[in-house]
Amino acid sequence: MKITDALFAEHVVFHNMFDHVEATAPKLNTLAEIKCLGAIVEILLRAHSQTEDQLFIGPLEHCFEQIGQRETFHEEHEQIESNLELIQKATRLKPARSLPLAAVVASRKHFDKDYESL
Repeated sequence: MKITDALFAEHVVFHNMFDHVEATAPKLNTLAEIKCLGAIVEILLRAHSQTEDQLFIGPLEHCFEQIGQRETFHEEHEQIESNLELIQKATRLKPARSLPLAAVVASRKHFDKDYESL
């Protein structure tokens, strides 16, 4: 199996998880539930990101640089991580409900761009 096939398969799983987050987050009743959902997404995305960086982006970074995408990939990872950190720092339920959705939107955008690269 090619690494791109494995990464693509993970993307399919993540899109299903994102669907769940989008359906679930608005219905959560406590800040703890939102933080728990965010932590699960964060842990899974971190593992995927590390694999992607080591096996795909790292070895091909010079190619991404040549097509002007290097900074974009890193900025997108940072944006996703920042959105997930905000979930854990949240102190009020109502504004916290939108944070998992923001992380999902940024992640979907990045994953779709990854798919185009694969």
